[in-house]
Amino acid sequence: MNSSHQSVRNSPLDEGEPCLRKDDQSVSVIPESLPSRSSYASVKRIDYVGRCILFVLILAVFIFGVVVAFLVGRWAANNRNFNTTINEPIQQSNTTTSIASTITQTPTLSITDAPEQATLSDEWDVPEESNNLTLIDIYPPSVIDTTPETFHFTSKSLIKKHRKVPLIPLPRTVLPVHYDIQLDFTAFLSEERIPGNISILLESYGNSTGDDIIFHSSPNVHIDRLRLHQHGRAVLIRSVKRNARTKTVQLTLKDRLKSGWCTLEIQFVTRICEDDDGGVHCYRSTPNEKGAQKQERHSRAPIISFTTKFEPTLARSFIPCWDEPHIKATFNVTVLHQRSMTVLSNTAPYRSGDKRHSNVVLTRFHETPPMSVYLLAFAVGPFVRLEMSTDRNIPLTIWTLPEDFLYARFAANFSPIMFDRHEEEFGIEYPFSKLDFVAARSFPVGGMENWGLVVFHNNMILLDSFLEDNANMTVDLLAEQYAIEKIVTHEIAHQWFGNLVTMNDWSEIWLNEGFASFYVGDFLKQDHPYLASSEYYLHLAQLLAKQTSDEKVPLVRTMRSEAEVESAFDRFHLYTKGCVIVKMIKDLVSDIDFRDGVRKYLKKNAFKSVGRDALWNSMPAYADHGIESERLEDVIEPWLTNAGMPEVVISRNYNDDSLRVTQRTSDQNRYVIFVNDVDSYSHNSSAAITMNSEGSHRRKREIHSNDHLKTMRRLRRGQEAESTPFDESLFEGIGNVSPLKDHHDPTKSEEIIGDIRKKKEKRKGRRMHFKHASLPPSQIRNSKNELKFTDLFIPLKRQRAKKYRRSQHGKQLWSIPFSYRFGSSSSSAGELTRQFWLHNETVTFVDIELLPSMPLLANPDWKYPFRVNYDIDNWRMLAKMLHEHHLRIPSKSRMQLITDAEFYLKQSGVPEIYLYILGYLSRERDMGVLLIGLDAIYRFADMFRGTHISGTILIYLREVVAQIDSVLEESRSNPELAAIWLIDANRLAQLYQLRCVANLSTCEQDEKIEKWLMFADLTDEDQYFQMTAVCHYLFTEAGSRELELVANGLKHFNGKWSTSIQLATCVRDEEILKTTVRLIINTKNAAVYTAVLQNEYTLHYNGKLREMLWSEIASMSLPERKLLFSIDTRDTSQVARILVHSVRCLRELQQLMRVMPSWGTHMQLEIEYLKRKYHWMDKTAVPRIESFLNRGGAN
Repeated sequence: MNSSHQSVRNSPLDEGEPCLRKDDQSVSVIPESLPSRSSYASVKRIDYVGRCILFVLILAVFIFGVVVAFLVGRWAANNRNFNTTINEPIQQSNTTTSIASTITQTPTLSITDAPEQATLSDEWDVPEESNNLTLIDIYPPSVIDTTPETFHFTSKSLIKKHRKVPLIPLPRTVLPVHYDIQLDFTAFLSEERIPGNISILLESYGNSTGDDIIFHSSPNVHIDRLRLHQHGRAVLIRSVKRNARTKTVQLTLKDRLKSGWCTLEIQFVTRICEDDDGGVHCYRSTPNEKGAQKQERHSRAPIISFTTKFEPTLARSFIPCWDEPHIKATFNVTVLHQRSMTVLSNTAPYRSGDKRHSNVVLTRFHETPPMSVYLLAFAVGPFVRLEMSTDRNIPLTIWTLPEDFLYARFAANFSPIMFDRHEEEFGIEYPFSKLDFVAARSFPVGGMENWGLVVFHNNMILLDSFLEDNANMTVDLLAEQYAIEKIVTHEIAHQWFGNLVTMNDWSEIWLNEGFASFYVGDFLKQDHPYLASSEYYLHLAQLLAKQTSDEKVPLVRTMRSEAEVESAFDRFHLYTKGCVIVKMIKDLVSDIDFRDGVRKYLKKNAFKSVGRDALWNSMPAYADHGIESERLEDVIEPWLTNAGMPEVVISRNYNDDSLRVTQRTSDQNRYVIFVNDVDSYSHNSSAAITMNSEGSHRRKREIHSNDHLKTMRRLRRGQEAESTPFDESLFEGIGNVSPLKDHHDPTKSEEIIGDIRKKKEKRKGRRMHFKHASLPPSQIRNSKNELKFTDLFIPLKRQRAKKYRRSQHGKQLWSIPFSYRFGSSSSSAGELTRQFWLHNETVTFVDIELLPSMPLLANPDWKYPFRVNYDIDNWRMLAKMLHEHHLRIPSKSRMQLITDAEFYLKQSGVPEIYLYILGYLSRERDMGVLLIGLDAIYRFADMFRGTHISGTILIYLREVVAQIDSVLEESRSNPELAAIWLIDANRLAQLYQLRCVANLSTCEQDEKIEKWLMFADLTDEDQYFQMTAVCHYLFTEAGSRELELVANGLKHFNGKWSTSIQLATCVRDEEILKTTVRLIINTKNAAVYTAVLQNEYTLHYNGKLREMLWSEIASMSLPERKLLFSIDTRDTSQVARILVHSVRCLRELQQLMRVMPSWGTHMQLEIEYLKRKYHWMDKTAVPRIESFLNRGGAN
């Protein structure tokens, strides 16, 4: 075997791959190193004359192209729409716009962009209509950040590299059954290439209509030789074609393959570590300063180790293969490598009998069970191991570099325990003889679940010993341990969900990630009940915020390119949404039935690739809710395929006790009053509302806007009447429409809902309609007969059957397990709960026990993931109940009420009701509720920070901030509670800012400023805390001593972001501000500009600083400003949108508008959005809130 590998390694490498270049050229002969039962293919005579003619033609075309490009370039240069040029180069990068780490010394305009929202339409099958955008398409940039390197998230830069690679399914007439892989790792350290031989056992099904074999192979995999044989005889290959775009190789055969087995043998060489685009990720040594100077300009540091990550479509960048998840095969792997290197793969190696004293050894690994090729994995390097074992004595080993060995102790102790829990819960034994965890220094994601060989980024699995040894770091230690527990649990769950049972297509990736994410919380709540539960609802709130913006992403959707598959691995739209849907399934079928269904699913489909049909066949057939059961598949399917998330709108008629309930896709812009109310908030700029007044898209948007115009006007009149009947405007456009007999093509959700209705009719034998009915209140309330819940609805009787109610064209429907609660446990009637399925778009009925004075609470305990909106009177009653008896409302429902109130009321005609709801938090003690409340309060204070009522609002909320502060201090004695704060560390930063602007003693500004003055630097362990206090002091009462220290710090500015620059933005001294702004502008870095405007250390509004900053930006060259604000680009960049939406008042917006002579079509809509917003704030929100606060904050 040694000589075999040496021959592969030393074989000539033809970079041009002549055997693959011409269609009429046969493959070259494969060497004796590969086993053979057939004769070799013949070699045809090469046509040199033909090659020369082809070369001349290609050269002529190339010269012609150069000439044309030159002429076009000159024409474009002479017709530019600006006359000046940029004196300095302009850079663009793809990191996130946050703070100092993105800021460089380079004196260039650096546009540091956040993840692109413009790509969503391409990736999620939403048609791109950039010329038809309207104001209702404008959403402010998301304030929800993605945590760094968690689970399998993919960088946007990598997604862009895969953007143009289409996903074209391979033919299923010939499929692999077994791979025999021989690799040579002896030279990868120096040559960065891996030679190899691969023998693939194929099964031909004999139903092919062509004579081709197609498999995947990326351009970096150089195929030297091929051979195909069947039934002991060679199969002649006519030609070999490579398609670089689809990364495939097509073998055209002389004769069609017969049904049966055949073997494809390939000799190849793979180039590795060229960039981060492939499946191999190298960790290189870091040269010291002297060594770096000696290195050549283009040379790279030597490789120390490498690991692989082939998910989703990168196995083809390492070996020729069938790289699709539904194709499973077994693998035998043999590796030649240096004795000093540890080589790991999916299975355990055979015991080596090699006793020679050679530096090169041959390691053979056991055969794997059938698995998808993306789960094949390798880890190579000078690793050392920390081995533990499970209850069944399966070795569970953590491999690290020697210097990281001690940091792996926590993960090593925790992992076997969690592994055993998985085996017990799933009832199926893990099929491998070992499980390895590798802590990699260079890895693009947090973890990858390769079967038997899980690879983690070392930051995600290693625990800093400083936290373990420091007694004062108890909370931080628990938070870090919890993070390790989460990712370890996630990857262990994948050994069953994803590895044992694999999705058959990337569109079904939720079957892998949704269940793995669900079981993280399900297992960890046994050890951290409050922490795991609170984290789930905090993430649910974030998911709803994302899915109701311009990121309405279905969980199951068609994947058309590699980029779309990569982008599917999203923290919210896959992991959180998948987890939420799995939890919903469990809640609908009961814990016991869910567990049995999971076990049946895993056992029945082991070693297979399946779709969600296999899940429905394993789970209980029906879901129970209320008095009726529905097919589980029919219920869940719309939640998977519909874009976005649903909302339920409840409107009560207080005169006759009737209710109207409707469902629709939730969208935040539907409730932003200044976007919809054209009459009141157009601000003389209606020309900017739309870019294309003729298109059908605009007409659709105008209808959408008019649908909700009356809603917003109704909200503004809400408090004028004592009793509010049906808010009919909430249901504009939702009425009786014709049944499915017209030319409308029903959506998937409509078809499912239609099937449910038909089945219900068959069971009932007649059609039942709920209708708004008016009965005398005395007759209803004086009835002494005991009534069932169904009797409380007043249906339509003895009337002609009417047509079905279904959605309008293009609208989505869900099967929603709806419930609502009213009454009190202390009353004679008690607390009553109604439950029923909401399939219709709208249903109207009478509940005779629901009195007008009773507040109605929908979706108790926030059990299911949808939003709820109420009529204004019900909102007021709920707000009053929160202030007077908030404990009568379940804690999870209080979370939802705060979340939904912000969504529906904050930017409505009655923002004071939302502020009143926030005020109740001064009585709240539940940590989870307070954290959601903290987020809401911070966003509200930030929204009004540029208005004259900012201070008054903070005075009203001062007791709330003090309550949150007090609960935080009390939680320090309970690490389990305190660790909740570190789920998102931004919340602590928000609290620090709020406690200072609210002038609480816990700001400790005097103590912090004394330390700063004494050491002329930040000395606290919690520098964020000290920086916030110092910044507050500098803004409110800075003296000459403090200002002098700030000015001296600016003298040492070296172009990099520093605390001196940050503190200088907190002062109001004009001379210091002028110097600060000049230094900021000279960085030519957009990330610095956004960091200044979105100051992370104070909620104070520094009007002088902002005015100077916009003035200096206006003095930049026109091309630089156009680049900064994406004026001449097809789409608006994220950084430009963040900059523009950093404005906090109408006066500042006017300063911004003077920066550009023309804002262009896309950015003009953003400007119009902000015009309307601040016009609404000045005209409606500020006066109403001011009046509310002057009345003492009473609703």
